[in-house]
Amino acid sequence: MSSATCLPEQDTAAQPVCVSIADVGQPLPPACANRTKLSKTAKQEISNLMRRDPVRYLVELSIAWAMIVGAVLAATYVSNPWFTVATIVFVATRQNILALLMHEQCHRLAFRSKFGDFLCNFSSAYPLLMAVEDYRRIHLAHHQNYFTNRDPDFLRKQGVEWTFPQQARALLRTFL
Repeated sequence: MSSATCLPEQDTAAQPVCVSIADVGQPLPPACANRTKLSKTAKQEISNLMRRDPVRYLVELSIAWAMIVGAVLAATYVSNPWFTVATIVFVATRQNILALLMHEQCHRLAFRSKFGDFLCNFSSAYPLLMAVEDYRRIHLAHHQNYFTNRDPDFLRKQGVEWTFPQQARALLRTFL
């Protein structure tokens, strides 16, 4: 698989030039190659971000589902096509929240147990037609092999549909 990236030429009126990632340079380095060199404050902030917080997870999950149910009930009550379209867009943003909660559980930041995976699957992953165990396997491989030929996200996001900028027609074809 080739990895093409479009870069603008110096002339702003010219079309972008597609080049291989190999022509651009090496993939991004790790954000922190040596954690021992971090300041005490940075280490504390990272530790706070990595702390399990099941209460926050359950609150965020409850809010997301309450908003989804409320929006669907409102759209049913209003029964207006434009309101329905707005509701679909709104519910899609809440589905993104469900995916983010699945990501949190993927890193075991909500629960460390199999019950936590079950709860996440039932409430977040399955409604998105995913499973936290499958996502964890792929996502952690992404973290271990970030921006290399062994990174599943990097390999999946290659090709014409992932090359930007795109002409309007090509972008529309990508989304449809």
